[in-house]
Amino acid sequence: MNISLASKLKFKLIAGLVFIAVLFASCDKNYEEPFETTYLEEYNDIQNLTKPQVLSLLQQSDIFPSYASLLVKYGVKAIKIEYKTVDLNNEAITASGLILIPVTSNQVPVLSFQHGTIFNEAAAPSHYQSDFTDMLTIMASTGYAILVPDYLGYGSSSQIAHPYEHRSSLATACRDMIRAGYEYFIVAPGTNRSSKLFLAGYSEGGFATMALFKMLQEDNSTELAVSGVSVGAGAYNKTQFAKHITAQNAPSTYINYFLWVMLTYNSIYVDLQRPVSHYINSPWAEQIASNGPFTQVESNPSILFQTNFVESISNETDAAFLAALADNDCYNWKPLSPLMMIHGTADELVPIFNSQTAYDAMLTNGAENITFTQVPDGTHDSVVAKFAMDTFGFFEGLK
Repeated sequence: MNISLASKLKFKLIAGLVFIAVLFASCDKNYEEPFETTYLEEYNDIQNLTKPQVLSLLQQSDIFPSYASLLVKYGVKAIKIEYKTVDLNNEAITASGLILIPVTSNQVPVLSFQHGTIFNEAAAPSHYQSDFTDMLTIMASTGYAILVPDYLGYGSSSQIAHPYEHRSSLATACRDMIRAGYEYFIVAPGTNRSSKLFLAGYSEGGFATMALFKMLQEDNSTELAVSGVSVGAGAYNKTQFAKHITAQNAPSTYINYFLWVMLTYNSIYVDLQRPVSHYINSPWAEQIASNGPFTQVESNPSILFQTNFVESISNETDAAFLAALADNDCYNWKPLSPLMMIHGTADELVPIFNSQTAYDAMLTNGAENITFTQVPDGTHDSVVAKFAMDTFGFFEGLK
């Protein structure tokens, strides 16, 4: 059989095109462009714990019951990361956090955990030496890749003051930590991440988690879809909290915490930035101005605060201060992902009305899949253990 010249040329052309296609496919496979990180700057291993070492942590913990040892499955790798975010002026800043990864090839969900109030640099999560990082190591060993932001003011951003209980900066730093964590999972293979993203936090962490949840739902839902959220004892209703504490005429054990919030907002919002004496009577105003909010002061708000300031809150004439409070309220909205809330009825640090008003407002706004557990006689500290176990059970049900 004779093959025409045209047929021969056609065959050679097709063969050549196939060869080029195979060549380029081979090049794509073997010479992929390196992944360019946007948020992740640096990462360093801190510690590798075996499963027996995690079990030892559990035995020393007073948070989990002894039977929780049955839930421990894996060893855990601890990593410190540094990542890009923005400060209060929306300028670039390097922040840091902790990643805890279970040592397994199994697919695991991601949990962003927001920590409660800390008072010194040593307690920042990325230093990996606090009680709550032990708790999270135990939880990671059950099969969660856990991200724990330091927040602004701790770790790699300790050169600035921590913006205590400031909604937008907490949410932004936590969101960017998640972004950086996801990039870490790409550039440091070994984590088989599922599509599930959970959020959790207690106390300031509860407030930070609620703020993060709201931000992700409203601004980043296609990028970071939230699978479930657990919050405990957060101060979500800043406006009512301020009215509540300034109206008291009895000693308040935790007055210094409110002073910290008040002074933080006073420094952040340009319509405030008043002298401490605008809020506080002498001699405590001078002491606070010199030594900060945790100096020893009169604990009775009716004696501590300036009468004019108290009246301006109760009769709602201090528009600038009330606007700052309202900017940090995080309760009157409609969450779309499953949400579990927990709060002790005897919580003196963060009164339970913070969770109750949030729950009521969310139901009124049409929210579904939300639960609110009130722990009878539960204090701010005593509810932590129940929060940890209930959170684990809640997320396991959603995995």
